[in-house]
Amino acid sequence: MTTQTEADVIGDLVLYEAPSRYSRDEYEVAAGQTLVLGELVELSAGKITELTAIEENVIGIVLAACTAGDIVPVLTRHSIVHEDQIDYGSAAVEADARAALLALGIVVRSEAT
Repeated sequence: MTTQTEADVIGDLVLYEAPSRYSRDEYEVAAGQTLVLGELVELSAGKITELTAIEENVIGIVLAACTAGDIVPVLTRHSIVHEDQIDYGSAAVEADARAALLALGIVVRSEAT
């Protein structure tokens, strides 16, 4: 019997968000970018890109896999996310990323808490 693996979905990442999509904003993905669900992003020339430095650049967490030119929802405020589903990227240090997200009102939790 073959085993099927389901791709990650928003429900795996987002434990809580405010009603009426208050926690989300939509952004266009910058040229040359391919982003995945749960990846931390920053804003560059009005478009989102993969996070390159933590120093208060993080604007949120991508809520869908996407490529250049796509309009994608980004979790930007007032929410709780599962730590195992966040893609901190190569430039991110987890503790700094958590602090930056908390400053936005995004709480990172393990499944046990």
